[in-house]
Amino acid sequence: MIPTKQLFGFVLMILLINPATGQDNIHYSYSVFSRFHALPHTTQVAPASFPGYMTGWVSHRDRITGMHRDLYGPAITVPGNSLTEKATYCLEQILPAVGISKNGWKLTHTSTASHAGYAHFEQLFSGHKVTFARLTLRFTQDGKLVRIRNYSYGDPEMHSTPAISSEVALATAIENINHFSISGQTTTDWEWFPVPSEYGYALHPAWPFKIDGIVNGAETSLTGYIDAVNGQLLYRDNEVKDNVDLNVQGAIHPLTPSDPPLTEPLANLRITIGGNQYYTDTAGILNEPSLTLPQTATIALRGRWARVRDAQTGGNNNTPSFTHTITSNGTTYTFPDTSPSATRFVNAYYHVNKVHDFMKGYLTNFTALDIPINTNVDVSGNCNAFYNGGPNTLNFLQAGNGCNSFAMCADIVYHEYGHAIAQNFYTWQVGDRMRNGALNEGQADIWALGITHNPVLGSGAYTSGNGFIRRYDQDLKVYPQHIRGEVHADGEIIAGAWWTLATYLGDVPKMMEIFTKTWYDTPDGPNGMEGAVYHDVLISALLNDDDDDDISNGTPNFEDIVAAFARHGIYLLANAIVIHDEVPNQQASTVAAVTAEVQLPPDNFPLFRDIKLCYRLRGDTAWITADMTASSTNNMLFSGSIPGQAAGSIVDYYFALYDYTGATATSFAPADFNPTLPTTQSTIPYQFGVGIGSKERINFDSELSGWQIGNAPGDNATDGIWEQAVPVGSYLNSVMGVLQCQPGADRTPGSSEGKCLVTANPSSPANPTNVNEADVDNGSTSVITPVFDLSGYQHPVISYYRWFSNNRGSNARTDPWQVQIRAGGAPLWFHAVENTFQADHNWRRRIFSVKEYLPQATSVQLKFIATDRVANNLPNQGQGTVEAAVDDFYIYDLGEETGIGSIHPEKQVNIYPNPADEQVEIAFHDGAATGTITLYDITGRQIERITVTPGNNHYTVSTSHIPSGQYLLVVQTGKQIWTKKLGVRH
Repeated sequence: MIPTKQLFGFVLMILLINPATGQDNIHYSYSVFSRFHALPHTTQVAPASFPGYMTGWVSHRDRITGMHRDLYGPAITVPGNSLTEKATYCLEQILPAVGISKNGWKLTHTSTASHAGYAHFEQLFSGHKVTFARLTLRFTQDGKLVRIRNYSYGDPEMHSTPAISSEVALATAIENINHFSISGQTTTDWEWFPVPSEYGYALHPAWPFKIDGIVNGAETSLTGYIDAVNGQLLYRDNEVKDNVDLNVQGAIHPLTPSDPPLTEPLANLRITIGGNQYYTDTAGILNEPSLTLPQTATIALRGRWARVRDAQTGGNNNTPSFTHTITSNGTTYTFPDTSPSATRFVNAYYHVNKVHDFMKGYLTNFTALDIPINTNVDVSGNCNAFYNGGPNTLNFLQAGNGCNSFAMCADIVYHEYGHAIAQNFYTWQVGDRMRNGALNEGQADIWALGITHNPVLGSGAYTSGNGFIRRYDQDLKVYPQHIRGEVHADGEIIAGAWWTLATYLGDVPKMMEIFTKTWYDTPDGPNGMEGAVYHDVLISALLNDDDDDDISNGTPNFEDIVAAFARHGIYLLANAIVIHDEVPNQQASTVAAVTAEVQLPPDNFPLFRDIKLCYRLRGDTAWITADMTASSTNNMLFSGSIPGQAAGSIVDYYFALYDYTGATATSFAPADFNPTLPTTQSTIPYQFGVGIGSKERINFDSELSGWQIGNAPGDNATDGIWEQAVPVGSYLNSVMGVLQCQPGADRTPGSSEGKCLVTANPSSPANPTNVNEADVDNGSTSVITPVFDLSGYQHPVISYYRWFSNNRGSNARTDPWQVQIRAGGAPLWFHAVENTFQADHNWRRRIFSVKEYLPQATSVQLKFIATDRVANNLPNQGQGTVEAAVDDFYIYDLGEETGIGSIHPEKQVNIYPNPADEQVEIAFHDGAATGTITLYDITGRQIERITVTPGNNHYTVSTSHIPSGQYLLVVQTGKQIWTKKLGVRH
């Protein structure tokens, strides 16, 4: 589907809402995977244990279980005389050898392409399919194993069975969608649906559904799953995403309606003569020597690959058609553009044929679209086009409301046909359509750009101005900063990676060759798992560029591919984590020591080459890159240094990882910081001051004087108002585990009261459903500091710690975190210290010199603003889940630091051993207040609960009686909550 800028608000409205908020009733798409990218990487990764014949192989793990998800390496010989025999051997011998369970997998079919062979498996338990589960083995042309993709989610609890009927599930599927005129609804046999959480997957019985109809005038085909035990909506998607010698030609527009029309041959057009059907060739010529002249021919806009229908008349069955008498050979017939035809009908026919033939040039053995696809023109409505996979139709709406008919835009025709390719190719390869909507949208764009060689899509969509639908040569979209939960927006990330590759190669056809080969690998996943899906595409691109069946020694275009995808946040080392303690303020002219630990799954080590320290002085534009040295005892613990700087300097820094080619930065830390993005789209780097001492410190634990908290002029938020309080943590989405929105403790080390500034508190710290109870709603809430007198300062510097969350509910990343500064007594706030749409679920330090913004000021005020804006063009009037907090406000001047201490809170609880066998110990360093220790399994079921009492600093939880696996230990005392993933191994 192509939403235009005029329709964009409507498209967002129907796609982005999160039902968990309970605040909306007009939405289509929903996925329990929608916050998957926010879940932390598991630390429970078993060491690699590849057999010797798999030397050089690499594995990418599932981020929340540590299971092998994608393995590849130098090709290895596998016994067997056919792909079926080889696949069976791999299932029985190789998969168990690398720790992949063979349970439930059933070989469905094998397929071959010119460059590789594939074996496809589905997974069933007790005769029921596991949703999204897929095992694919890739072989070289001579039958050697080169890749294993394991989309599995563990084993189910076999005693689970549906508790609600399929009829109840159907009613639940659409209960919060208004104005739905249903034309058909069905369910099939229940499946095992993987519900993700922070500590694993739980397979729930679930009813699949399919409901067709019209919603608010738009054709809709909803598919999804309802939990068959508790009736919750788990997943929902909208599938609506388009020899007589006679020369036949038509007037078409090569790209946009404003292009001068060209007369081009109409290839593959069906011509009926004497009840028999004939077709023009690729040059638009009908040559049938068996017929004698004269002949009367019926010529319609219908051919081998397209059947155009006037949707405004004839109920989608009216194909423009004319009768023509052929009196002599060699004549030319121009298909009319007058009633019952029009240029838009001819244009649609021509460009559907063009994209079909272009596609066949790459997917030569794919035949499922060698049919006349129905191409409906003048469908009711304006400013859109869509593909419906149910009846396999392309649909182009009428001109109007400032838009041309999209049938006049060649690249939009190509885009919609790209959806048809996705639907039919994946079904042909693996028996199921492409599930990931963002991948579907993004790759549909690439089919269009591959033909036009133009990074701008839909430039002819509008009747006036220079508008367009999307473009890929500016404002590049990056994962995860630009993930919005809307398939068109999220698809720009993967489409951008492919177009950037084309520019790096300087060769669009070469990019298309690699791009189309990845289709045989069928990368996919549920909506919400774009990070993993896009990484799969990257690995497929490298494998399909490889020329010697050994990816470990690189590929001809390795550096260009990795660099292009990295430009869009899709990194080879996607599972890397950098652990770092922030550098405290430094003395002048003193070298700052910097340490960082790189954490990688053991089988990712071959991909890693180096980590570098990048820093710059505040105000400089260029980053300086410095080497780091590995520790002799731990080769993943690195140390580096930043040279001593002059007093008053502010230093920014971050870390960059490099893959084994040493050519491309592959990751940045802190999380979601990217130096190539504007500050509005990135979090802040690490930073510290030099040669400064604190003159004023406010930790918010005691009463404040002169602070305006939540009652600033212009504030209009109705909830989530700033307050000074002990923060109560809030968490999102119980089915995905603990995703924290509001902090559960202040930042101040050793604080007795533990207060900070926070955007209101929920009533319960332990109930994730309260995430929207006290978040900011319907506007802005502000904190204004007193006027600080700086008249005696030489070089005033201000710092504070802040927490910000805006991406764990509806309308992710659509509201900013803002900090403003003004001179004391000034009437207006002109200067933005911070203005970012990027969430950061940590206590993060911001430090700056007052002279950066107000060189002459002798007094200043700051304003902290958290906003959940009302926006009528967004779902739920723009409302999302916004939380913010501020703590430890400092004012410094030149001089020595005195009595401030560490900037990091002390560790107050120790949980060991992990993994555990017979028992796990919980030790509090300084005793503990009243509280609880609770152990949960991966389904959220409580295993054990212990009461914590004052004065007792040691507790034991028995694990001898529970099975090996992943669990969650939650320790809560007073204002503190600790959550720890616990492995149990017997």
